[in-house]
Amino acid sequence: MAWAPCFYLGQYPSSHAWWWEHIVENALRPFLHALRTHPHSRSTMALHASSTEQLYIHGYQAVLEELVDAHMRGQLEFAETTYIPLVLPLAPWDEAARQLKKNHKVNAHYLGASYAPTGFFLPYGAYSRTTAEFIASLGYRWILQDSASLPPMLQGKSILLKGIPHLRVLSRDRAASFAVFEYGAASRPGADLKELLGRSPWCITSLDLALLGCYSPRHASTLASLFAIRSLAISTISNLPVQDALQEEPLPSCALSREADLKAHIPFRVFNDPENHMHALVGMFVSRVQEVWNRASREAQVSADIREKYERVMLHDSAVWASHHPWWSLTMVNKCLQPLLEMMRALPGVSETLRNELQALYERILVAAQGVSMTKLPVHAPARASKSEASWEHLMQGAAEAWSSQERYSAAQLLCIAREYMGACTSESDRMAVLDELCVAFRALPHLPLCG
Repeated sequence: MAWAPCFYLGQYPSSHAWWWEHIVENALRPFLHALRTHPHSRSTMALHASSTEQLYIHGYQAVLEELVDAHMRGQLEFAETTYIPLVLPLAPWDEAARQLKKNHKVNAHYLGASYAPTGFFLPYGAYSRTTAEFIASLGYRWILQDSASLPPMLQGKSILLKGIPHLRVLSRDRAASFAVFEYGAASRPGADLKELLGRSPWCITSLDLALLGCYSPRHASTLASLFAIRSLAISTISNLPVQDALQEEPLPSCALSREADLKAHIPFRVFNDPENHMHALVGMFVSRVQEVWNRASREAQVSADIREKYERVMLHDSAVWASHHPWWSLTMVNKCLQPLLEMMRALPGVSETLRNELQALYERILVAAQGVSMTKLPVHAPARASKSEASWEHLMQGAAEAWSSQERYSAAQLLCIAREYMGACTSESDRMAVLDELCVAFRALPHLPLCG
């Protein structure tokens, strides 16, 4: 049996330095160490160039050099992808082309001649026929999708699309990928990897390296133990022993598609739900921003500084999936949309009427979460009064003041933001870093009274 482990790294340009330190120490370095200590091991990596840039900016040039070294040893192949994670079947083609071009340019700049991918990693495993045709037109030999829409007989098979003879559609085995993650999350030292991966002649697993490293407590030992299995043929995707491909037509799907979504013919529901009011509003906002930007670009009204800022703040898909029912991450939505609004204010040639229109739409998106009830968000007094806990208590008092002043949606948003961020913190330093970010986020809330 041949196993092709694929890892991707798709962090956004707004990620903090402390988070990158966490990723490097808990994910990237253990991965590179496992490759070095097991020379027979192989892997494929899809680097979203936003992550490559951030590794360089935050001083991890040595990590980039180690990735190149692994490629030169024949242990690591690079796959092409988009600059930031982007659902290609839903993206405008001019934006998709811009992202692909930028991704290749940035990665080639930092990784040199080693970056010459022959295959394409679809973000979120999001596949459609038009996406495959677009990728094929760029000359890539394979694409990796999710196996959500494939019947069991096509699992572990290579697919040829009618009319595109040079492009193979390969599928990430969803169940096997989860098994690899759980292999590290649980204590299973005696588990047989072949049993976890199934019985197909070959198997591709795909995992977010940051997720695996930062949330799987045994990640470092997991990779070492998996790569140490000499009876398993570990391969890059391009070197898999793929037999003659089947000519089939996979249905549109993505890694987040549920069976009910596929039956309802809404494969990308988590990104574009016709019943989700938030998706409609966010879509309207983004479409207007892109329309204004494209017009300004054509009329040469954009300076190099503003263009660079646009590259950094252009909408992440996180703003869309974060607004999925029941709108569980208003913080992420605001974090993605507010910089776009500020950029539109600074862009030359944008009328005051249009700026006001975007401002009103932005506020409608935030106000749309007013259904969040205070009763669903209980506030528990901290057991110990550390510096951050004292600040946390103060923030909760501010939320209560906002509530009593009839700014109901603002109070609910405060609590959503605070609970989401603070609940994820495990150390005093993390909580202090988050409090700094909370202060910025709170100021962005419309009509928020000054409550300390």
